[in-house]
Order: sequence, then C-alpha cells, then structure tokens
Amino acid sequence: SSMGLYAPHFILTGVSLAAAVLALLVNPPAGASKRSKPGRVLPPTDGRIRPFLLITGASYAIIVEVNVVFGFSIQDALQLDAIAAAEVTGVMFTIMGLFSLFAQMVLVRLKRVPPSHAMRIGIAIVVAGLFGLVVADRSIVFGLACAAIGLGFGLVGPTTSAACSLALSSEEQGSGAGWMSSARSVGSIVGAWSGGMLYALSPQAPYTASAVVALGIAALMLFHPRLRASRRT
Repeated sequence: SSMGLYAPHFILTGVSLAAAVLALLVNPPAGASKRSKPGRVLPPTDGRIRPFLLITGASYAIIVEVNVVFGFSIQDALQLDAIAAAEVTGVMFTIMGLFSLFAQMVLVRLKRVPPSHAMRIGIAIVVAGLFGLVVADRSIVFGLACAAIGLGFGLVGPTTSAACSLALSSEEQGSGAGWMSSARSVGSIVGAWSGGMLYALSPQAPYTASAVVALGIAALMLFHPRLRASRRT
C-alpha cells in the first residue's frame, strides 16, 4: 500500500525532529559569547586533520554506495516487484537510521569509551554489516546488516569529528570543519559514481568493495601514527 511505502519516511522524520528537540533541551544554545579571533586557514594536507579527512571521505563513499544499489539488491535477492522492493528498502533504511540515531544520541553520550576506541569499535561493526550484505539472501539478514552499518557509522561519524576538533586550536576549528564537510562531499560523489558501475559487474561487488574500503579505514585507525598515539586517550 502507499502508506506502507511512505511510513518509514514519516517515522524517521518524526524521530529526527524528536531528536532535534531533545538535543536543544539537553544542550541549549549558549548565550552571547565573546567575539572570537579570526580563524586560521589550514591546508587539507595538514597532518593533524589528514587521517580524519580520509576516514570521513571513505565513510561517506561507503554510505552513498550502499544507498545507491541497495534497492536493486533487495529486488534481485528477494525476487520482489518494484513496489514491494521500495517498501522493504524503506523499512531497511529506517532500521539503519534508527540504529545510527541510537548510537549518536545514546552510546556516544555515555562517555565511557574514548573517541579513538569508539571509532575502532564502530568500523569493526560496519565491516561485519557490509559482509552481511555480501551474503544476504533473506530479509532478516538484510535487516541485521543494516542495523550493524547504522550502529557502526553512528559511532564512527561523531567520534571522528570530535577527534578532529580536539586536534586543532580554537582558531583552526572553522577551517577543520570546512575540510570535513568537503571530505563528506567528495566521498558522496565517489560513492554515487562507483556504486552503479560496480553493481553492473556483480550485485555483490559494491558491498565487497565497501567492505575492503572499511577494512582500509580500520587499518588506518590502527596503524596511522597520530591515531595510534591516541589509543590511550
């Protein structure tokens, strides 16, 4: 039915609005602050932000690549018509969004796990979810994989942004945030371009490629000197 098709979007919109209201209640905007100093412009090659730009760009490439081909995977793997596939896809994306929201609104705020550890835990969960999509042939497997991907990126995204911010001085925050936004845009472009091309080769190819990229992110988190030095933080 048409309601079944649009229900996930209504639900996710409502949950997002509720989360925004909750965020304002928990962390209300600060009052007028002192005029800040002029910001300092950083190059994207700055060693303090470069690993975080790579992680963010690669993460968004994975997210967009999955989004581009997911509906086709559902239709092909479950042998559904277009309307049914759209309904199931909406439900799966709702699952992904809710688990991501749970990670961002609850788990990240617990502050029991340092950001560097949360990033590594998150990317490990993402890898598991992506390999789940590679082998998925039933709705339950797709649902579990989407839950894992949402939960994992819900941990990786905020903690990566926080770690990048902590690496910079107050005058450099604006420039760092700008480059992080650019990394998201570049990653989205790469993911949108590569998703369809890889799916034409094999329905599992986009997820396999995304899993390999996620493993690369995990390796970067484990072995990059700056990130390795932050393990105890």
